[in-house]
This record gives sequence, structure tokens and C-alpha cells, in this order.
Amino acid sequence: MRKTIPVLITFIAGAIVLVDFFFKVPLLSGSSQTALSYSVVIAAFASALGGANLLRIHLNKVRDQKESWQLSLVLLAVMVFFLVLGVYQKPSGKDYQFFWNNLLQPLSATLFSTNAFFITSGAYRAFRIKTAEAAVLMVAAVLVMFGNIGVGRALWSEFPAVGSWIMRVPNAAGMRGITIGAALGAIAISLRVLLGFERSHFGGGE
Repeated sequence: MRKTIPVLITFIAGAIVLVDFFFKVPLLSGSSQTALSYSVVIAAFASALGGANLLRIHLNKVRDQKESWQLSLVLLAVMVFFLVLGVYQKPSGKDYQFFWNNLLQPLSATLFSTNAFFITSGAYRAFRIKTAEAAVLMVAAVLVMFGNIGVGRALWSEFPAVGSWIMRVPNAAGMRGITIGAALGAIAISLRVLLGFERSHFGGGE
């Protein structure tokens, strides 16, 4: 019963939203909008729960002085600071925007810029030509690269056109296939959740 009722509620709410979305049933329109509104409220509570759990984990880490507990202390200080600042002065406030634009955004940019090193490392491993597929990948990557840098354009004026064609045709076709596959997977897992076959979100078990 502890798991049956949540599964039943999930199925009813999901079925109402799906039927109203595809068939536009006037009788279900109000219930569908209510269910969607509740999903926003639940997401807000989930975010608050996630923040509270993050605080608990890092507070315990600081208290026990585990490995890298200093970083946890910095995380807690920043979380509390922005929480208090956001409550006291809305996110559109002058001080909040100052810290956001001059502290968080530069740090985020720095963090994402480190991905360039991982991409370079991954590209080096991927471009080692051992198979025909790796050779095709290498040639396509070189053509696209030369099409987007000045040296390539100086060597051959058609490099930009070739690189653009690779991105617009073969690359777009592959990405669409991946997107369709991901969409089918999302539909499958959603149906499993609605029908009660997928119960891992209950903590495992049957």
C-alpha cells in the first residue's frame, strides 16, 4: 500500500495531462492545469529538500573535518550568504547582481573553461587512427577545424563551405538520430513510471 498509492496517483495525474495534451478534452483541461501547477510546487519543495540535504552533508563534513572540509566550509558560506542576500534583497537588487556578475559568473566561466583540457585529451584518444571509423572521424574533424580558422581559409577558400556542409548534413543527421533515440528512451521510461513498472525512485526493490 505504501508504494501502490503513489503509483496510482502518478498514473492518474500523468494520464490526465497526456490525454488533455493530445486530445484537448475540455472536461480534463482544469485538472490538467492543476496537475501541472502542482508539479511546479513539488519541484520547488524538491529544490529546497536538495539544498537542505546539501547543507546537512557538508555540515557533517566540516564538523568531522573530513578530507577537503575547507572547500565544504566555503560552499556553506557562499550558500548562506546568497540565501540571506536573496531574501533580504531580491535577485534583481544591486548588491545581489554585483556579486552574481563579479563573483559567480567569472568562477563559472573558469570552471567551464577547464573542459577544454578534457576535450583536448578526449580528442587525442579518439583521433588515434586504428579503424576506418576513426579515420573518417579524423578527416571530418580536420575539415571542420580548417573551415573555422583563418589558416584553413588562407590555404583553401572552400574549407569553410566544406566544414559548413559537414555540420549541416552528416552531423545534423547523426544528432537527430541521437535525439530521436533519447526521446524514445524518455518515452519508454515515462511509460514504465506511469504504469508502475519502474519503482527505483521509491528506493529500489519491487
